[in-house]
Amino acid sequence: MQIYKFNTVQEMIKIFSNLKYTFVISEKYDSAKKIAMFLGEKGFYEITLKKEKFFFAQTYSNENYIIFYSNGHLYNLEFRSINKIFPIFNPKWHPKDKEGKTTRRIKLIELFSKKAEKFIHACDYDQEGELIGYNVLHYACGSKYESSLRAKYSSLTKQEIIKSFSQLNLSKPNKNLVESGKIRHLLDFIYGINLSKIMYSYFNNTHNHKAKSIISIGRVQTPTLSFVVDKEIEIRKHIPDPYLKIMVELQTDKLLKLHATYEIEKINKNEASRIIKDCEGKNGIIKNIQKKEQIVDAYPFNLRELQTECFRIYGYSPSETLGIAEKLYLSGLISYPRTESQQYPYDLDFKTILNELVKSKMVDSSLVSNILNKNFIKVNKGRKTDSAHPAIYPTGSKYNISELEKKDLQIYDLIIKRFVATFYEPLIVTDFKIYIIVKNNLFVSSYKTTKNHGWTSFYPFKTHENKIPELKIGAKLINLKIEKVEKFSVSPIRFHATTLLTKMDSKKIGTKSTRSGIIDLLVKRKYIAYTKDGYLKPTELGIFIIALMREYIPKIISVNMTREMEKQLMDVEMGKNNGDLLIENIKKDVNESISILIKERKKIVNEIKKNHVMISNSSNITKIKN
Repeated sequence: MQIYKFNTVQEMIKIFSNLKYTFVISEKYDSAKKIAMFLGEKGFYEITLKKEKFFFAQTYSNENYIIFYSNGHLYNLEFRSINKIFPIFNPKWHPKDKEGKTTRRIKLIELFSKKAEKFIHACDYDQEGELIGYNVLHYACGSKYESSLRAKYSSLTKQEIIKSFSQLNLSKPNKNLVESGKIRHLLDFIYGINLSKIMYSYFNNTHNHKAKSIISIGRVQTPTLSFVVDKEIEIRKHIPDPYLKIMVELQTDKLLKLHATYEIEKINKNEASRIIKDCEGKNGIIKNIQKKEQIVDAYPFNLRELQTECFRIYGYSPSETLGIAEKLYLSGLISYPRTESQQYPYDLDFKTILNELVKSKMVDSSLVSNILNKNFIKVNKGRKTDSAHPAIYPTGSKYNISELEKKDLQIYDLIIKRFVATFYEPLIVTDFKIYIIVKNNLFVSSYKTTKNHGWTSFYPFKTHENKIPELKIGAKLINLKIEKVEKFSVSPIRFHATTLLTKMDSKKIGTKSTRSGIIDLLVKRKYIAYTKDGYLKPTELGIFIIALMREYIPKIISVNMTREMEKQLMDVEMGKNNGDLLIENIKKDVNESISILIKERKKIVNEIKKNHVMISNSSNITKIKN
C-alpha cells in the first residue's frame, strides 16, 4: 500500500478531478483498508489530507473506488434552538461537532460525493451500521441512500468482500432497518433529554446536594437498573432460615464409600433426632438405582454465548469481550460478532478454514485430521438464527496474528476451539440417583460421571470424574456414620454482568449490540458498582433513583412497556408497521411523566434533600464491599 499525503484540498483535487469513480462508505478504518486492498488488484492507496484519511483502489479493468470510513456515527440527534422548552419531541440529525474532526470529515465526503458516479453502502449490516451509512449518504452525499447499492458481508476476507461487491445488484438498501434505527434513536432521545434533564435539575438545585455525576433516565437502562435493585432488596430482606439436614456415610462390601442425604432436605429438630435414633448402627439396602444421560452438543458461538464463556473462563466483562471480538473481526480473523445466530452459513468452506488454522499453528492437526478425512462433514447447530449474520467463526486468515495481545489471543483461541468443537461428538454425562433404605427411612445418593468427553477433551469445560462403585438393587451397605448438619437458607445471588445480560435477553429489553453498553453506562453513572468478587451491586443512588421512579412514574421502569417497544421496533424492521403509533404513544407517556414530575417537584426535591448524604457517598464509588 502506498500513502499519498496532501497539504491542501486544491492539491488533492487536481489528482482526482478527471477520474471516474464509485464512492464507498464503510464504518471503520480497518474495514475501509481491507475493502481497498481486496478491490485494488491494480493498486490501492491511503490518501491523507492533514489528519483525514481515506482510500483509493483501482481494479485491473480500471474501475476506481474512493473508500471513506465514518468511525461510528457522524451525525447525532440534537435540538438546536435558543428556546428549549420541555418536552422536546422534534430533534434533527446534525453533525456530531460543529467545527471539529467530524465536520472536517463530512466536508471531505461532500466534496468527493459530488463527482461520484455510483454509491455503495458498505457499513456493517445491522441496524446501527445501516443507519450510520444512511446518514452519510443522505446528508453528506445529497440524498444518495435510495439509489445506492448495498455490500453485505459477514467477514473481512478477500473471498467475502469480492463476492459482496460482485453481487451488488442483488442487494438493495434496507429502508425498514433504517427506519427502525431512526425510531430507536428518537425514543432514546425523547426519554433521555426530557426525563433526565428534569431529574438532573432537581438533584442539582437542592441546597444540600450538587449532582457529582449525570442523573440519567433511559427506556432500557432504568428497567435494567431495577433488576439489580430488586435483587438487592430481596437479599436485604432475606432472613436466614435454619434447618437440619441428615447425612449418612455408607460402605459397600468392596469398601467403597457412598454419601447419602435424607429424602426430605429440610427437617426440624425433633424429626432429625427420631431419624438418627432409628438409623444409628443400622445398615442400608439399595432399593432402586436411576440412571439418566445428558447429551450436550457444542453449538456455534453467538455474541451472548461468547460473552458468557469469556466471563466464565477468563473473567472478562461482556463489553471487554465485545471490544476484543470486534478487533478480531476488523483484523479479518473472525466473522462479524454482533449476531444472535447459532448456525454457520450453508456454503462455509469448513475444510479450507480448518486447513488454514492448522497451517497457522492455531489448531493441532491431530484434533482435526478425522474431520478433514470425511467426505461429508456434520456440524452441530443451535436453534437461534439472525437474519443479518451467521454464528461467529474463525476465517482461517493468518493476517495480523503475530500482533495480537494476550487477551486477543485467548478469545481468538476460544473461538477456534468452539468452532472445532462443533464438529465433534457430544459430551455425555450420566446422572445416577441411588435410593437407599435404612430402617424404613429413605436416603438418596446423587452422582454425576462423564461417559463420553467428546468435544470437552480439548475445550475448557469442567467435566465430572466421579467413580461410581458397582452397585446392585438389594445390595447391603454398612452404616459408618449418621449425623445431622445445621444449615441456613441461602439468600438470592447478585447478578454477574453475564447473568444480567441473560436477564435482559430473557425479558427482551435492549439488543445484542447494546446490552453490555447499558451495563457499562449504569456503572459510569454510579448507579451500580462491581463488588470485589465481580458481582453487581446497586449504590444507594441507584436504589434511590428506582424508588423515586416507582413512586412517581412507575411506567418508566416497566419491563413490559420496554419489551413492547422492542417488539414494535422489530415490527418496523420487518416492514409490518411504520412506527408512527409507537412514537405517539411514547410522546404521550413522556408528557404524562413530565406533568407528574413538575407537579410533585417539591416532594421529590425534599426526598433528595433527606437522602443527600447517602446519595453523595454513592458518587465516589468505583468498587464496593461484598
